[in-house]
Parts: sequence; structure tokens; C-alpha cells
Amino acid sequence: MVESKSKSRSTIIPVFYGVKPSELRWTRAKSGVYGRSLCLLEGKKTFDGRPRHDPSTIEKWRNALSEAADIKSLDYETYNSVKTGILQCLEAAFELCNLCPVFRAEQLLEDAAEAVLKNVKKTLHVAEYPKGLEEKLQDFKTTVSLQRESGKIGVMGILGFGGVGKTTLAKEFFNRERLNYKRSCFLFDIRENSLTSLQSDLLKDLNQKNEQIRSIDEGKEKLKKYLKSSHALIILDNVDRIQQLEALLLPEKDVLQPGSLIVVTSRNKDVLTSSNIPMSSIYRLTCLNQQHSEELFCSYAFGQSHSVVGFDEVVKKFLDACHGLPLSLKVLGALLRGNKNLNHWKAQLRKISKTLPEDIQSILKISYDGLDKEEKQMFLDIACFFTGEDRDTVIRIGDGFGWEGSLCLLRLENRCLVEVDSNNCIRMHDHLRDMGRDLAEEKPVCELRLWRKTDNLPHALSTQTPVRGINNVHQNDSEQFLENLPEFSGNMSTLRLLRSESYFVERLLSIGQLPQLIYLRWEKCPESSLTPSIPIKNLRVLYVDGRN
Repeated sequence: MVESKSKSRSTIIPVFYGVKPSELRWTRAKSGVYGRSLCLLEGKKTFDGRPRHDPSTIEKWRNALSEAADIKSLDYETYNSVKTGILQCLEAAFELCNLCPVFRAEQLLEDAAEAVLKNVKKTLHVAEYPKGLEEKLQDFKTTVSLQRESGKIGVMGILGFGGVGKTTLAKEFFNRERLNYKRSCFLFDIRENSLTSLQSDLLKDLNQKNEQIRSIDEGKEKLKKYLKSSHALIILDNVDRIQQLEALLLPEKDVLQPGSLIVVTSRNKDVLTSSNIPMSSIYRLTCLNQQHSEELFCSYAFGQSHSVVGFDEVVKKFLDACHGLPLSLKVLGALLRGNKNLNHWKAQLRKISKTLPEDIQSILKISYDGLDKEEKQMFLDIACFFTGEDRDTVIRIGDGFGWEGSLCLLRLENRCLVEVDSNNCIRMHDHLRDMGRDLAEEKPVCELRLWRKTDNLPHALSTQTPVRGINNVHQNDSEQFLENLPEFSGNMSTLRLLRSESYFVERLLSIGQLPQLIYLRWEKCPESSLTPSIPIKNLRVLYVDGRN
């Protein structure tokens, strides 16, 4: 089991019944059932005096038992004294069934299995082809171990440029380590979310508190109050501003239990060091070596970890162009997947050779250029509006435009331009997302996608360019816009995607000029019942969130 855990990254939850974990740790002495048994096996000889059992095999058994003893477990002997996590669920199950203090092993295992199924979270999807990940993970864990020796709350940084695999490493570490903590939380893509919503997510994941947070300062106080003395593993992913760590890191750092661990991923070393994370606690993630680069690229391009006959030279040139960057290797490999025409490969290579080595976006854009018109539109809509949205919702929106939504999305997935996570939500690497947003704003703009909260609506609409989508406009802009609403009604007649709050949506619907609306997310809706002015002819997705 322990060997399988190492190879396949599976999870082990030991159940100790009639044996103490300490007996598994100390197996060299002749005390305890395991120690006596292993010593007995070591002493057995064959008829010619040789050891009957290979000493290296017995040593592997000892190491496996010792490793199992250190994994967070269900210990029946200490059941009544440990009142946390999964054990609390077991106790509740026993009380519910009016069981006496002495149980059969079968009953313990049955309830343990039920409790585990209810409480173990879904494993985060890491990578289809995790080439080189194991070596980098072990290297990072060594750095973490040095931090843990102090016995204090550990704060680690993972530093590296975009596309190098910071989030991938953090997810793999989280999957393997979270069972060693009583509570755990992974906050994705912090730079793209509001700090108050992230503070709420932290409280919900770590303390099951659904708290409304009105300000960052209020969130800090609630984090200090509810997370006091928690033993937790927290991942803060894609941090790019000091203010984010002030809101999310400092409150927990003051109150978490010693032995807790907070991991921060960032492209910016100054953000980490300015938050008092020492350089000795910052792991700098580097690109893949030549072997792992080839294995990753070929896995996507050929479905195997090595090249096919006749393609070795051109594969090497692609590897040189990608410089070991996992994102580029993945996207370009997927671009060439299934194509065995060497001339086509060389043509794609010439396109890449025209860009500077550091110009990652230009390299990635080659995959975008290979999409048809509808697939490009879906890619741009996801980049501007729907990263993190449910997959089925995006398909319905695509169908609403008259496309085959599922086929368009599948094409994007096959090109590795988007991914679908274990919660069925659309994910897009920030390089690809930023590229999509830049492309959506390239001149000439045929349709406006107003995705920034800071977008100036009156200024944007003064061009008379049709509007495709609006996402969470700034309150000051919305008030100025609504004052001149009739002036912009022509621009808004093409609006298909709308996500905003209360009064803005209500006034916008009142003009009755939104016949093409496909997606409406009305946040903080003040009405107890829906207004009849919602255009339903083409509407495919409607979310209405009540006022908090």
C-alpha cells in the first residue's frame, strides 16, 4: 500500500485496532507484535545457513510500517480522548446506534468507511501528464521539512514566472498533505477575486462558517476569531499584491496552531519578501529539464512519452522553442496532436520561430489562430466572463448563440486552451486568459466585452460599438450610465451576456431593448418575484441571487 501511495499518489488512512501506532515505529526491538515478528523472520535460516528472507525486503517492511504510523489515522485506542475531524463522525455514528463501548472490528471498519466517504474532499485535478512533477514535489517537501523543524506556523512561498507550474505543484502538494491537518483550504487565482469573498471562502472551508463579510477589516477580525488554534493547511494561489496577503495571510498567521502551514504562490518575489517570508522559505520553481520536456510534449503530441520515427529533429526544435515551459509544451503538443504530416509540423515551427523566446503569448496564440470563428468567440467569452463557471452553463450559452456548445468546448479542451476541474468548472491558465482578454480588445473591436469592474461604461459606449457582454460594472460608472440610458439604448440592443447587481440590472431591463440576451446573472436582486421585463425569448441561463 505504501509503495502504491508513492507511485500513484493515492491516499492511505490507517485504522489502528488493537495495536498502537508506536508499535509500527519501533520494529527493530523485540517488543510489540510487529517487532517480535520481524526479528523472528530475520533470524530464520535455510538448510545451508543463508537468511530465509531477503534482509532488504524486511527493511522495506519496516520503513513502510513506520511511514504508515506517521499518517493521520483512525486510532481506536485513543478514540474517546481525540474529538476531532473524522473521529467525531465515528463517535456520532456510535451514539446514534446506541452501541456499547466495546465494538467488533467489522463495525469499526464499516463506520470508518462511511465517515471517510462523507468527509474526504475531492482530490484536486493536477495534470494529465505530470512529467517531472514528482522530483519537484520532493524538492519542495524538503524545503518545507526544514521549515517545520522550528515547530512554528510555517509560511512557504513558491516563486516562478507564469506557466512554469506553480499551481500544479501546489495542488499536488495539497492533495498529498491535507490529511495530515485537521483543516485545509485551497484558494485559487487570488488576483482575480475580491478579498472579502476570499475571506468568506476561507471561513467556510476551515470552520464551516457562512459569514457575510462587508469589509476587508471585518474579514480579518472574523478570521482571527473563528480560526483561533486551528491546525490547518492553506494554499494562497497566484498572489500579486501585498494587500492580498495582508487580508488573507496575516490574520491566520497570528492565530493558527503551531505546525500549521500556509503556502503562497506568486510571480513576484517582492510580494513574498515584503510580507516577511524569508528567502530560505521561498522555493523557486524552474522549468523542466530536456528529458521531462520531451516526455510532456510528446505525451500531448503523440500520446506517448517519446517521439515517433522521423520526427526526432523537429521535436527537438519545438523543445528548444519552448525552453522547458510546461504551459507552452502542453499547448503546442496539443496543437499538433494526431497530425503525422511532417511538413505541417515544420510550418508550425516556422510560425513559432518568428517570435521572441520570451514572448509566450505569441506562441500560445498559434493554437487560438487554429480555431474556427465560433470556437474563437467561445474562447474569448470564457476568458472575459466565464473562468470558474460551470461547464454545462457554458455549453448552454454556446447553444444559445446557435453553435454546438458541447463540440466547441470539447475542441477548446482538446487544444488545452481550457480545462474542466473536478467540480465541473471551467479553468483557464492566466496566460491564456490574459491573451484572450487582450485579443477581445484588439482594434478594430466588432463587439465590446466589458469585463473589468473599472471599465468606464459611458466612455466605452460613446463609440457606438455594439455591446456583447457586461460583467460587474463599477457603481459610479453605472450611475452615470443610467442617467444617460436612452442615449445608449442602440448599443445595448446586441447585449447577450449580463452579470451585475440590483439597480443597474433593473434599470437596464426597463428599457426593453435586450432581445438577444442569452445569459443573465442578477446579483443582489431586490425583488421577491421576477420582473416581467426579463426578455425570455433567447434566454438560456438565468441566475438570480437574493440581496444578502
